[in-house]
Amino acid sequence: MNQQSRINHLLKEKDHTFYGQIKDGQATSPNLVIRQKNGNQLAFGYHYLAKEMQYNPSTGITLYFLDPDSTKTIHIQGRNLLPLWDALVWHKITFIQELEHDLVEADEKELCIEVITIT
Repeated sequence: MNQQSRINHLLKEKDHTFYGQIKDGQATSPNLVIRQKNGNQLAFGYHYLAKEMQYNPSTGITLYFLDPDSTKTIHIQGRNLLPLWDALVWHKITFIQELEHDLVEADEKELCIEVITIT
């Protein structure tokens, strides 16, 4: 069992295409992992998440991570992002990942993360 499989098993994540979520009643996640379509992954500690987070149905979700050395802005664009937002507010998301172009296009009614921008 690889490291990610062990983590998923330990956290008992719900299985979603674009994100991992800790089930209700369990502790919060210590980190948010960003899985980019090029294979790179970055992890941000929720303890560095600024108090201000933004959700706009037309533009997406914006998160600000402040550590002693820098500020990182993560902008998540897609559709039907409200369930992701609700879980992010409670630190229940373990990872998010972008839509891979070679995958079949997601259903219009389903949550879809199209682009994650980190600046």
